[in-house]
Amino acid sequence: VSVTAIHTTISQSETATCHATVTGTASTTVIWSAKNGAIKGSGSTVTLAPSTAPTATCTATLAADSAASGSATVTVQNTMNPLNAPTCSLSANPTSVLIPQATTIGYSCKHVSSCTLSGGGFGNQSTVAVNGSTNTATGTTQDSPTQNTVYTITCYGTNNYSSATANESVSVTVSNPGRSETNP
Repeated sequence: VSVTAIHTTISQSETATCHATVTGTASTTVIWSAKNGAIKGSGSTVTLAPSTAPTATCTATLAADSAASGSATVTVQNTMNPLNAPTCSLSANPTSVLIPQATTIGYSCKHVSSCTLSGGGFGNQSTVAVNGSTNTATGTTQDSPTQNTVYTITCYGTNNYSSATANESVSVTVSNPGRSETNP
């Protein structure tokens, strides 16, 4: 069993993603445990939330063979400048549309390295351009939803906040002018 941590340096307010890879056996179910933290989730990929600095460890043990295990250790920094944490705002105008009317989705994010927009015509994810010199993502885009839609922007932070995310959502209500309750 080998375990890797996606982000190896985090602050106490952040989480790390741990992934287990099992080879050489048909049974791949693992049991997770943590030292100086808590495991959230199950399966081959989980989240490690640290409780103390300077380190937290996630360990995956093969369910069929408790002697087979692997661990990954994450460095936990206890001092962070909250002014550099990633932040985002997201808006929709209008928030109520009739088919085929469009809504304008506006976003403004700071201290980010990458962002994605999801919902409506953007599908699961659409990459949002980030200005690398200012670590910002600002702009608008249009979508013509055909059903009630929740748009979400997810951005990852920079530097010491690389494992931190900023998530914002906005809902748009859609009505069909050709369909009424009395005449379906």
